[in-house]
Amino acid sequence: MRTLLLGLALALFSGLTACEDRPFGYVDWNLSPDTARLYSLARPGLNQPSGFDFVDEVPVLIESQSALNQWDMALDTRGGQLVAVPAIGFGLDSRARIADLGSTPFDEIAEAPGDTVAYSAGAVPLRVGDLYVVRTRITVGLFGQSCFSFSKFSPILLDPVAGVMDFRYDGNPNCNDRRLLPPD
Repeated sequence: MRTLLLGLALALFSGLTACEDRPFGYVDWNLSPDTARLYSLARPGLNQPSGFDFVDEVPVLIESQSALNQWDMALDTRGGQLVAVPAIGFGLDSRARIADLGSTPFDEIAEAPGDTVAYSAGAVPLRVGDLYVVRTRITVGLFGQSCFSFSKFSPILLDPVAGVMDFRYDGNPNCNDRRLLPPD
């Protein structure tokens, strides 16, 4: 009986892996770019989102107690210029990082950089039309594993006087998968 159950389990597992390279915890996904607005931390007003959670793809009021460790990047003003700062740049315990890919077109990047040297833990100056990749904070995956997610964003409006950034973003929801274009 034990041999029969083992054989059945092996056949089931073989069938699953034949259908897909990574059957456990990976979801099919499509490109679904969206836009968001962030406000610089240097602005005098409160209650306006200055952080962004790339895991759940939502703007965040980082001053809120409930936002602790729930965001990956914040908008700030340094030297009169708008910058993106990962959470660790504010002394928080976070593994979120930002890579500046320059003028790479938003729709053409197939994969996030694999080399950790490409990512910054400090403030990254922002330019309209340039592309940035975010490696998110660590989250817990479907089977309890530690996960990074990877997303891309590109500013479409930067107003350092008003302290505002509008940006386009999209990301891969799968754990530790650097692809930024869905599989065919």
